[in-house]
Amino acid sequence: PNDYLIIKPSIIYSPSKGEYRHTISKDGDFRVEQNGLVAKVGIDYENDALNFSNLFSYSIMNASKISPTQFHITYPTSNVHNWGGKTGASQGAFGSIKQEQNTLSYEFDLNFKPLNFEEISHKFALGGGANHKSGKYEVPGYVQMFNIKNSLLKNGEHCEPWDKYCIEWQKATSNYHTKAKGGYFIKYNKIQGSTKATYNDYNLWAQDEINAGKFKFRAGVRADFNTLNRDINLAPRLSASWDVFGDNSSVLNLGANRYYGRNLFAYELRAARNALTSVCTRKSHKDKFTCEANLPIYGLNELKTPYSDELAVAFKQNLGKFDTNLKYIKRYGRDEIIAVKYSNYNKKSPYYNENFGITRTIYTNKGKSRSDSIELTLATHENLAFFDIENSLQFSLNYTKSKRNFFEDDDYNANKNDFGINGEKNHTNLVVYNGKIIDKNELPANSFAEPFSLKLLTTSEFPRLNLGFTSAKTTLSNAFSYRTKHETIDYAGTIDTPEFGRLEAYEKYTAGGTINWDAKVGLEFSAPKKSTFFANIDAYNMLNKKVIAAKYYRAGRKTPTNIYESGREIWLEVGYKW
Repeated sequence: PNDYLIIKPSIIYSPSKGEYRHTISKDGDFRVEQNGLVAKVGIDYENDALNFSNLFSYSIMNASKISPTQFHITYPTSNVHNWGGKTGASQGAFGSIKQEQNTLSYEFDLNFKPLNFEEISHKFALGGGANHKSGKYEVPGYVQMFNIKNSLLKNGEHCEPWDKYCIEWQKATSNYHTKAKGGYFIKYNKIQGSTKATYNDYNLWAQDEINAGKFKFRAGVRADFNTLNRDINLAPRLSASWDVFGDNSSVLNLGANRYYGRNLFAYELRAARNALTSVCTRKSHKDKFTCEANLPIYGLNELKTPYSDELAVAFKQNLGKFDTNLKYIKRYGRDEIIAVKYSNYNKKSPYYNENFGITRTIYTNKGKSRSDSIELTLATHENLAFFDIENSLQFSLNYTKSKRNFFEDDDYNANKNDFGINGEKNHTNLVVYNGKIIDKNELPANSFAEPFSLKLLTTSEFPRLNLGFTSAKTTLSNAFSYRTKHETIDYAGTIDTPEFGRLEAYEKYTAGGTINWDAKVGLEFSAPKKSTFFANIDAYNMLNKKVIAAKYYRAGRKTPTNIYESGREIWLEVGYKW
């Protein structure tokens, strides 16, 4: 509108849909549809004393899974259900789901012009924001999920005419069902209904950047508040740098910062979704199912906000047209969130509570982690010209070591039977790792972050080509990476031990190193009034390498199933800018 005020509106609409299939399940086809609408308005005001930036945004995100079946059942393999292997015959695609999240947010930054006091200058800044989030999760109709562990029909017993979850067969081929003439399910999970959750968070921050010749200091603090646990979290931010020769060619940087997590809304949604599940059981083939709703997940309101403390040191050195950076970061994660299951069936347990059922799940802040990362980068800060082709490149070497006392799975530290019927302590905190019995907390971190990785990024911009009616600019980008071999662990079922009975087992395996190549070609065509048409072609995993991302053990199998990273993917983007 004028020299002092700039208004920047934007709107993004991003629909998508895809067809999928559970390959080991009959009738396992399903469709996923997503719609995203994001509207933003930025308002920037600047005068001789300050710069005041504002950003208002509203987003609606929808994701739906459409399945022709409202169930997922694993039957014993028999002449009736004869499409499975020895571990059972699966049918269904877990039903349909609708999800929606709305977010309304406001952010502002207020940057003051520097104030000079002799040879020292101060640059003050402050900012803040507010977010309102609401989420909805809905299961149209209901979803039933059965598993293979059904009860067998005895001689002379037959299924009731109304019971479609009782099956009689002439021959069974799966596991312990070979001599039976039929079976019936005694338990299933039923998911039905809809649920909502809302969440608000607010933040304020302020900082002072001090310049004193070759030295620069920045001190700041950030305050966060959310309506879930109602904590007021204060995070200090400190950094310092020394420009050794005063020409920005050799710079030493130090930093000490705290960062609080902002994902508590995800746990509130998960707890709300968990309440839609009921466990349905019966004792015999003549009975009908009775259903009991899941108990709530407790502890959300008592949670502390997870945080990380970070220490960093870095050194930058200019080498002609190249800049080198050496950086070391140590990070400690504290009060990280873990879901813990406690048994609640006997009064001698210290966790017993007469208001809860047989088991209860609570969220706790028992998680902690530590990581060390070293990175060396070499990058051009001026283009390198070869035959009129402008080239830039960046090379990086990274080493990362991490350790934590939990898996990504919330139930990693689940203690399902802490105390026996007579109050004796059970050993659910023990696991078998590579043949040795250890405490769960001693398991190494199950992380896909390889200790060593090499990356080379190149970008080449070719001379503009005159085509008469237009001119074209071509850009070629390549990303090469090498990841070394590294050791990781995965769940390997259960093992019977003479001292402590059946324990969970974990095994270490070596994930192989791999080379990857991603490429991108960008084309830009000039059009009237400074507008342009453009097209980008992205090719990921050009070599189509088969890379194992993880391993897991299916029930009843002694060898693991491999989970692979994506194969080659080709993406095309076209657009018009004016």
